[in-house]
Amino acid sequence: MTPLSKEAGLRTGANRRSTMSEFITKTAAGIAAAATLIGGLAIGASSAQAAATTSYDRTLGNAQFEAARTQVWPRR
Repeated sequence: MTPLSKEAGLRTGANRRSTMSEFITKTAAGIAAAATLIGGLAIGASSAQAAATTSYDRTLGNAQFEAARTQVWPRR
């Protein structure tokens, strides 16, 4: 929108140039977006890794679970 007069343009900020605060704001927004993207990728990678294992795989090597596996249960 074009201001009707010079004074109106100055009041609305239409003729202002970029300031350092705008640069800092845009940089902070970019950093936040990048952090969100990296965090999402990390969560996706960890859930994909968790899906590749089973509960049986996670108990291998645990002495208590190994003893329970080898124990013979009485049949009813």
